[in-house]
Amino acid sequence: MKQIKKMLAVLLVLVLMLAMTSCSGSVGKWIARSANTEVPVGAYLMYESVYYQYATYYVSDYTKSPLKQDITTGEGDEKETLTGAEWIKKQTMDIITNAITVYEECNRLGITLTDAEKDIVLDDAATMWEQNSAAYKQVGVGQKSLEYMYEYNELYTKLFDSIYGEKGTTPVKNDELKKYVTENYDSVHYFSVSLKDSNSKALSKEEQNKIEDELEALGEKLNSGEKFEKIVAEYNKAHEKATVTASHKIGVMEDQFASDLYKKLDKCEPGTAVVVEYSDYMYLLYREKIEDAVDEYLEDNADTIRHEMKDEEYTKYLEEAEKKLSIEINDAAVEKYSPKWIENRAG
Repeated sequence: MKQIKKMLAVLLVLVLMLAMTSCSGSVGKWIARSANTEVPVGAYLMYESVYYQYATYYVSDYTKSPLKQDITTGEGDEKETLTGAEWIKKQTMDIITNAITVYEECNRLGITLTDAEKDIVLDDAATMWEQNSAAYKQVGVGQKSLEYMYEYNELYTKLFDSIYGEKGTTPVKNDELKKYVTENYDSVHYFSVSLKDSNSKALSKEEQNKIEDELEALGEKLNSGEKFEKIVAEYNKAHEKATVTASHKIGVMEDQFASDLYKKLDKCEPGTAVVVEYSDYMYLLYREKIEDAVDEYLEDNADTIRHEMKDEEYTKYLEEAEKKLSIEINDAAVEKYSPKWIENRAG
């Protein structure tokens, strides 16, 4: 569920698809609170709406209400099956208590947002409110709730960085990042040539063999140490009316490429090239030695790798911190603004 939490800010726009009435009533304006923080009902409604959308993808029949269908998560001893309604409520309350924990931990550790960071929070919330205020009012979400959620996202990251960042208490240092990337990632340069003509008609076998032979020859040059950029330029110079564009992917190969391409790449030693036919294209793929790409990659992706390495540990840290808190839940508000309440207004 870590990725879901990261994506929530982006997916807030999904809620705008729901036609809901404003959340007025006598249940109060807060959904949960602790010694130093209080979460507004509007934040609960926003997250609950997003998880309702997710639930429709996790059930067996997305065309029907997810509320009574089963959603199974986890494996082994952690495997759990809940109804859609139970799952939505659980996920929503988990992120609400997570937010409280982040606020309380930041308060305990003296972590605050700078004036510049506060301005970003306010500006982002104001922009979202200005663009979608009518829809947010229908959902029952006020501008203050938006500010709360943007602030939570900033503090979530800032608390993480205070532990695992370059200057954190237990920093993930550059040599650890490099070790992780080199042990888990691959760097692949490639381009493809269509096996169809300009009228989308398949080329003859002879023409396809000619393309394959040419790419094989370029692959041999790569194996001999020529740079991929030079190979691409050489190909384009010889084919002015059918230029190709080089692409580069760094990551887990199995996640980055279609299975047929991955199977060939997996047998390809680092520092060598392979030619593969796939889906009406002939590919020239060069599996670069990851050691040659890691430094440049980490210039822009160090934070992403830190999270990949430490998000699970960070989640456990927050779970332990939450156990030490006294969190009061507004049961009346939770009961009133149930997943069914969301669904009724989505219809």
